[in-house]
Amino acid sequence: MDIEGMLERLGAVIGPPPEGGVVPVPWELAPEAIGFQLPADYRAFADRYGKVSISDELHICTPSEAPNPKAGQPPGFEGFLYNTTEPYGYCAWLAECYRDGNYDECPYPLFPVEGGLLNWGSNFNSDHFFWLMRGHDPDR
Repeated sequence: MDIEGMLERLGAVIGPPPEGGVVPVPWELAPEAIGFQLPADYRAFADRYGKVSISDELHICTPSEAPNPKAGQPPGFEGFLYNTTEPYGYCAWLAECYRDGNYDECPYPLFPVEGGLLNWGSNFNSDHFFWLMRGHDPDR
């Protein structure tokens, strides 16, 4: 996969990265902090754009140490996982649906359950986007 080429093509559509760059993410700490590494293309995107909202429509979460505007949400890897594991809100509702056997609403458990869903973004319509955490290769 040509990640740099992909980011160049994406940049032609969504525009350049923020002036002055982004707060770097210490990716090498991910396996210890959250138990796994995130996909290489996602890491490259986050290194270039950071936590970003594209056209105020697609909101992509990153484990940034930059202060979070949402009160009570921690920064860094803990904050990144918060989007999936917080006890209230959409992901909590999905986890409850799965526990109750409502697989039409949620056919998979949520992280940190093995093989669970991990939230990486959302959009203006309150749709949420997830990785299915299966296997040890984050790029699969």
